[in-house]
Amino acid sequence: MAYPVGNHLSYNMIYIEDMVDWILILLQEFYSDETHVTLVGRGSSGAILAGIIAPKILSQTDYIVNIYIIKKDGEKSHYKNPPENISNSVVIVVDDFISSGETMNLIQLHLDKLLMYNKQIDIVCVSGDITPSALYLFNCEYLICGK
Repeated sequence: MAYPVGNHLSYNMIYIEDMVDWILILLQEFYSDETHVTLVGRGSSGAILAGIIAPKILSQTDYIVNIYIIKKDGEKSHYKNPPENISNSVVIVVDDFISSGETMNLIQLHLDKLLMYNKQIDIVCVSGDITPSALYLFNCEYLICGK
């Protein structure tokens, strides 16, 4: 995936479509009993990705889909509360690029504080060069990783 995601959207759509295909496979295979999906992102790239992925899940499944964007320092919005059902939903983190794992760590810490307990992230979708030794950064059931 080319960075930043919004500047290279046409190019990135191939990757995003593949990401959605994998998400749909995992939802059907492992989360068919669930009713809610929450797409979690950070900053504008996370918002762009979640905004593209959500309608694709909605059009092909019966899930109730919510988006929760964790703001970066200095970003503001009028509404800061997460979806009410986040603790009972399939949590899918979407991000455009992973290098250090800092974003994933911040997302996990934010969700832990928000939910008042350590809920494992269900699915993480990222791009970048992730080595097997870096997988410890992800407290998740399934990792979708592309380049």
